[in-house]
Amino acid sequence: MSKENVEIVRRIYGWLNRGDFKGPGGRRLVRELFDPDVELQQVEDVVGTAGTFRGYEGLVKARDELTDALVDMQWHPEQHFELGDSVAFAVRAVGTGRASGVRSDVLVGHLWVLRAGRVLRWVVYANFDEALKAAGLSA
Repeated sequence: MSKENVEIVRRIYGWLNRGDFKGPGGRRLVRELFDPDVELQQVEDVVGTAGTFRGYEGLVKARDELTDALVDMQWHPEQHFELGDSVAFAVRAVGTGRASGVRSDVLVGHLWVLRAGRVLRWVVYANFDEALKAAGLSA
């Protein structure tokens, strides 16, 4: 299942980069790719979005907080490790501060836990090593 999970997560990054959040297509993809009980946890304050978000409404709130802080946000997965139902990604997050106009380019770690082809948990870490450690892996 690991290879399928990697492809599901890559599909999510593509969806995020296209900005397909609103409208029926975006809602359909959320329901297709994320478990209704999904939990998104931002371990550290990456861009004003620290905290835990639950369910589909939580995903919307996290997305709104991120788009309030940054414009033209893009996610570029650079490498990954798989372990059963978990996938850890090193992701280059690039965007421009909405208020400051300052360009941001940071490498973060994402840990994804999937069940039956849908995301059950997504944890954002300040770096890839932390995501690997949480998954029981090492770089």
